[in-house]
Amino acid sequence: MLSCLITTPTIIIIIIIIIIIIIIIIIIIIIIIIIIIIIIITIIVTIIIITINIIIIIMIIMREEEEEEEEEEEEEEEEEEEEEEEEEEEEEEEEEEEEEEEEEEEEEEEEEEEIRWIKRTYIYAIIIIIIIIIIIIIIIIIIIIIIIVIIIIIKTTTIIIIIIIIIIIIIIIIIIIIIIIIKIIIIITIIIIIIIMKLIIYI
Repeated sequence: MLSCLITTPTIIIIIIIIIIIIIIIIIIIIIIIIIIIIIIITIIVTIIIITINIIIIIMIIMREEEEEEEEEEEEEEEEEEEEEEEEEEEEEEEEEEEEEEEEEEEEEEEEEEEIRWIKRTYIYAIIIIIIIIIIIIIIIIIIIIIIIVIIIIIKTTTIIIIIIIIIIIIIIIIIIIIIIIIKIIIIITIIIIIIIMKLIIYI
């Protein structure tokens, strides 16, 4: 009876059902992985935007404090100069020369400050890019672990080979997507850094 029931058509139907189930499982896994990647990318982008906003606010505050200090120093210098002018009229020419030298020194200091701001922004950008790369590496490792676990769970002879091939293709596609996303994020951060530098220079 059993031999009569187990014919080639029934075996083919069973194999087709198994393959359909495996394909459905793989599609579900791909969808889950894509959702995880999208969530992580949105988190990364929001973190980048928040950190850049914080950096801009800190830089503006520091710039304002430095400007206030410079204004106070200039006011003190002006008061001292006025007192000196009242006391010693003969030294006016020398004071004018000193003022010119001070102005030149101030200009040099401003240029040095701008260079420092640019260096700081570059350092912040490098730190952000390194953090993004580390997060993406962690994501890739997690995805690989999930895939390995799935392979261990689904243990069959001929079907496992098909699954491995499909999983390898999925991994390659995911890696390509992640590389494209990394490039996009790096380009976005560079553009934001350039905007920050221009804002700092205008401020």
